[in-house]
Amino acid sequence: MTLWIVGAGLLAAIGYGIFGLSYAGPWHSKSKYFPLHKVLIAPGKVSPEFFATIEANIPTNAIPGFLTYVPKKVAEKLGLQGHEIVGFLKQYQRAWTPENFVANAVFKSKVHEIAAKEIPATILERAKALRSGEIQLIDDRWTGSADDVPAIHCLGIYHVENGAVSRYSPNPEFAIFSGVGPIELVESIRQILYSEIPTS
Repeated sequence: MTLWIVGAGLLAAIGYGIFGLSYAGPWHSKSKYFPLHKVLIAPGKVSPEFFATIEANIPTNAIPGFLTYVPKKVAEKLGLQGHEIVGFLKQYQRAWTPENFVANAVFKSKVHEIAAKEIPATILERAKALRSGEIQLIDDRWTGSADDVPAIHCLGIYHVENGAVSRYSPNPEFAIFSGVGPIELVESIRQILYSEIPTS
């Protein structure tokens, strides 16, 4: 399913017509590894089934600020697939904060699907040394001690048996937005997501 969006050039007219404002707030996150871009929905071009993938209701006649890792020019030209939308800002003109953000369940599922299949080399090495137990997959936002990682920065758990990863369990407490900032996915997941972005 593809979501068609409004380009920045149309923002003023649409923003004025619905909100009486043309200010859109920041268009990009300041992420180091996984920058996010804000795009606006083109009214009337979104299938009702799409909203079933979003974990909240969108107000009538509102233009939520959808956040995506797909470069803005590509999104404007080709639209966005459901899993390419990280989530949305409930009020697109306001700050990129946990309180103003709602995650997209389809994006979360995609991330966990990749994590289960593309196990980072560092995890495999640690599994050999650990032999048996569990290893957390930590989001790259976290720069503190590996022994004191908040649950919201842990994507999931790799279960280790006989020095090898036996399975992966998603962490339901993982947060795409936290007080530290927006998601900074590990390299193995970023590479897959970026490689799947269409070029034409």
